[in-house]
Amino acid sequence: MPIRSSISDRGGFALRVKQCRARLGHTFAEVGEKAKVSGQCVWNWEHGNTSPRAETLRRLASALETSVAYLVEGKRSPSEELTSEENSPKPDRPLSEVIQLARVSVAAAAGLNVDQVRVVLDYGG
Repeated sequence: MPIRSSISDRGGFALRVKQCRARLGHTFAEVGEKAKVSGQCVWNWEHGNTSPRAETLRRLASALETSVAYLVEGKRSPSEELTSEENSPKPDRPLSEVIQLARVSVAAAAGLNVDQVRVVLDYGG
């Protein structure tokens, strides 16, 4: 049975799935493989088109290295909270990764879909 009715904020669920996947740097296919579903399923969850069944949700949380409570309700345990160091740009990260993490952070703060966030760099000083 899908958990659609228990996920009151499907947009939030979709965004949290996307954020977790981006944080890990995994593709849809990589997350799908770990959760034992197709990459297309993961894509649909991230776009709010569908919701996983309960057992699949548990596998998804494991694949994304988070909890079911976080994915469904946005609740993190203290041990799951990201430190500011983990969120800060790392010199050895490629610029594309830093930009993607910035897009995910801005989207979360503004309540937007990551696809609605554009990052513009001004090197003009």
